[in-house]
Amino acid sequence: MSVQIPNAARVVRIFYGAVLAGLVIIGATVALLRRFASGPSLVQIPGIGIAFAVLALTSVAVAVRVLRPGFPERRPDQSADLYWSDAGNRGRAIVLWAVVDGAGVLGAVGYLLTGSLAAVGALGVALAAMMLLQPARLEGEGAA
Repeated sequence: MSVQIPNAARVVRIFYGAVLAGLVIIGATVALLRRFASGPSLVQIPGIGIAFAVLALTSVAVAVRVLRPGFPERRPDQSADLYWSDAGNRGRAIVLWAVVDGAGVLGAVGYLLTGSLAAVGALGVALAAMMLLQPARLEGEGAA
């Protein structure tokens, strides 16, 4: 049994915007904490910042190379609301965005703990991936 969501496309776009805004806020908060906090890094283990970055970048790669290709394109005769009313499409999008968002949080935490530029770079890559994985792109640009 499929549950119909009124204005499904709008709901998905609002959800996506909230996830993206949350990641931007986390990144900005961590940058401010690193900028104004005095003292050494919280973790003094060499290489831990690189480990955070590698984990984050691996998560983004899995999202882009494994999860993203599984999306069906929206048919030309199908509205965006009808496309996003499909629970399978919504579920895939939520999982994809959660993996990329998690990668960004890993990068942010790595930067907060270590001050590693590699970790903040991974956060930047995750933010860029989130911006590229917006709902209109998941539907397929050709369907619009």
